[in-house]
Amino acid sequence: MLQLSNKTLEELVKSTASPAVSLYMSTHRHHPGTEKDPIVFKNLVKDIGKALEKNYPKVNKRIIIDHLMRYETDRHFWAHQLDGLALFIADDFVKEIKVAARLLTKTLVSDSFYIIPLVRVLQSEDRYQVLCLSRTSVTVYEGTRYGLDEITSDKIPINLEAALGSDLTKPYLTGGSYNGSGNGSGEPFMHHGHGGKSSEDEKDIVRFFREVDRAVLNEHSIPSGLPLILVTLPEYFSIFKSITHNNHLLEQAVSIHPDSVTKEDLILKAWNIFEPEYSKRVSDAISSYNKASAHKAGSDTLAEIARAAASGKVASLLIEADRNIAGKIDDVSGELRLRTPDEAKTANGVLADEVLGEDVLDDIAERVLLTGGKILVIPQNRMPSSSGLAATFRY
Repeated sequence: MLQLSNKTLEELVKSTASPAVSLYMSTHRHHPGTEKDPIVFKNLVKDIGKALEKNYPKVNKRIIIDHLMRYETDRHFWAHQLDGLALFIADDFVKEIKVAARLLTKTLVSDSFYIIPLVRVLQSEDRYQVLCLSRTSVTVYEGTRYGLDEITSDKIPINLEAALGSDLTKPYLTGGSYNGSGNGSGEPFMHHGHGGKSSEDEKDIVRFFREVDRAVLNEHSIPSGLPLILVTLPEYFSIFKSITHNNHLLEQAVSIHPDSVTKEDLILKAWNIFEPEYSKRVSDAISSYNKASAHKAGSDTLAEIARAAASGKVASLLIEADRNIAGKIDDVSGELRLRTPDEAKTANGVLADEVLGEDVLDDIAERVLLTGGKILVIPQNRMPSSSGLAATFRY
């Protein structure tokens, strides 16, 4: 599974593959939903085949369809899904991204990949990561207020022994337990050093934590840019805090042994720590926009934002969650062409085929992303405008 990051989005935006197939669908984590997902997928592949035949009749669609059909019968693939799946396919390009968010089922075949649903997942400000750390296990999660999903990397040591290997100090230890520790209650198993080995044991912990810190920073924090919450014993948090180089680590931790808390309780404890950070981030972004707008350095007018995005002048962009605006933007000038309700719908009242891949917010977001601007997706009730966008300009 590919971890969603700004780098991933930039690769999709910069791709020149054509035709480019984008497939989005909601998926299920458990049976019986996992049995239904391949059936939905199979029907989507048929739709893609028809779209290729209609819009790209001179292109050999067999390679693209073969890429897609490999997923149809992969039972292991469908048995290990999250809440949403995005696939991006071209002749020599295949990317699959699983996300912990429901995605509107949609297929698009065009000259570029459609990324706005992923932009909205990635740039939503309620996302964070959790590092559960003990001597015997290391687990990293990514979550929101609603859930946590484990994210893996073979470069992160799973425990102290895996990190240090043959360099692990061999003190003479005996096990002891306090308050029921070591009997499945979730309390930490305590070790007693003999022969002056306690200092060596502490040195091992420090070396272990350095390895974990380096791996989590490089594999997760830097690619995602997400805040990190540590779940560990109080004495371990003080050690980790003293050696970490991870600027994404929050000051407050969940001070408990990771094995002594259920997944449901961990979600609540992590969100209680992150919620004030989330509220501050959104408030700061809105405040910055309001100040810029008051000095004519910000705007919520779609046409003005589109032109600014095309010329690389947007420093930050607020996008309203779950908002779509049918239309297109000129690649060079940024001139806006909105679809009228009559243009956007057929006689049956459904979206016309040529409109399905059009979204002004997507076009603007792509240009802001490519020119190094920051994008934040926030709920409608927190948006400082009614247009769906609010931009702060560089100059």
